[in-house]
Amino acid sequence: YVEKRFKTGVKGTTGETRLGKVLAIIRHGIKLRRLPIVIVKPEIKGGSDYADDYCLSAQEEQALMSLLGTMKPCWKTAALALMLETGCYASELQRLDEFNVHLDDPIPHIILKNKTMKTKSRPRVLTPISPTTLRLLKSQLFTRDWIKFQSKNGSVASAILKSVIQKVAPLATARSLRHGTRLRLMASGIPFDLQALIGGWAAGLNTVQMGYGRAGVTDQRTLTTLQAALRTANGNMEAQGPSNVIQLREGP
Repeated sequence: YVEKRFKTGVKGTTGETRLGKVLAIIRHGIKLRRLPIVIVKPEIKGGSDYADDYCLSAQEEQALMSLLGTMKPCWKTAALALMLETGCYASELQRLDEFNVHLDDPIPHIILKNKTMKTKSRPRVLTPISPTTLRLLKSQLFTRDWIKFQSKNGSVASAILKSVIQKVAPLATARSLRHGTRLRLMASGIPFDLQALIGGWAAGLNTVQMGYGRAGVTDQRTLTTLQAALRTANGNMEAQGPSNVIQLREGP
């Protein structure tokens, strides 16, 4: 079973998780029938490591955002734009509900909490700043097309998203976008607590989580800080055209 999973390109940890679920079912059957059988979980060897995942360069990130802006708007373009900016998982967007989406607020934001999150133990807040991302989200979220995406098998959805990403980065996957977000936040000097609140990564510090509780993550000061953090990290996400460039000339 594990070898077959690895041949499909799954990660080592994913193979281990899936094997654990299979063994749990078998153990349950053994217990119900009181069979004298002991199940020992084998050591998992193989699969690729998350650290080996491809990470897009700044130019590839710009190219992908540009591509999403020129493609026909659909669930793929909206999901990828948000994943590219904020590092969220596709599976989290598949579980997203309308009550946690606030794109018409003064600071547009999306809250990930409870069963929506793939990461654990803390609510997260996404504050997209890219005009392309906001345009796509406002036009596509919870449309009939988006609802079909939410009902898709996770592996199928990831494969569809990967096919779009690989138009600009042939070695990249959907998870590459999450790696890129973390690297941009770290390179921009964003504090670990803010990184944790955006992407769910461990803060690495024994401190009280910023935005503790539901009221905290929707507090205007917290939203302003998070928006500023993503603006700093993603400032060059969209390539600037000639009309955005101010030419500086020497005086007479």
